[in-house]
Amino acid sequence: MTNLVDKSCESVEWWTPDRVLDPVREYFSGIVMDPATAPSNPTGADHFCTREDNGLERNWDDGTFLNPPYGPEMRDWLAKLKEESLVGHEIIALLPGSRWEQQYFQESVFNEGLCGFCLVRKRLRFINGNTGEVCPSNPYPSILYGYNLSRWEEFRDIFSTIGTVVRTDEMVVHEE
Repeated sequence: MTNLVDKSCESVEWWTPDRVLDPVREYFSGIVMDPATAPSNPTGADHFCTREDNGLERNWDDGTFLNPPYGPEMRDWLAKLKEESLVGHEIIALLPGSRWEQQYFQESVFNEGLCGFCLVRKRLRFINGNTGEVCPSNPYPSILYGYNLSRWEEFRDIFSTIGTVVRTDEMVVHEE
C-alpha cells in the first residue's frame, strides 16, 4: 500500500481550528456527529467516536463533520465518507488539498453526493491533540467538501468567509 503521508509525523491527532469549526457549527446549528475525534470532543459534537469507538464501523448522521486522521488510514476514511454520503447523509469533510489527483481520492471524494466545496484560504494552523498548542501552518492546503447539502445558498454564504466556494452540479465523474 502506498504511504499516504509525505513525511513522518509523531501524531495524527491534529484538531480542527475554530476558523473552520465555527462555519461548520453555524451551517449545522452545532455539529451532530464527529466520527473521528479525541475523547475530549474538541469539536463539541453531540455524538462522536474516538479511535477506540472506531467511527469507521459506525453509522453516521446528518450533520456529520469529518476531519479524518491524515495518516495511512486516510484511504479507509475516504471510503467510509463515500459510503455514508451515498446513503444521503449531510456531511462536511475537511480534507487535504494535496491528494485530489490520486485515483482513490477521486473515486471516494468525488461522488454523486458531493454538492460543493470550499477552497480554504491560507494554510490552517491545526491544534496539537497531545499538547493543545496551536501548531505552525500546515504545509498543505485544505478543502472543505459538502455532501447532500440541504441549503446550498447558506453553505455558499457561510463558507465564502473562509475561502472560495464552488458548486459541483456540473461536475462529470468518469469511472473506469
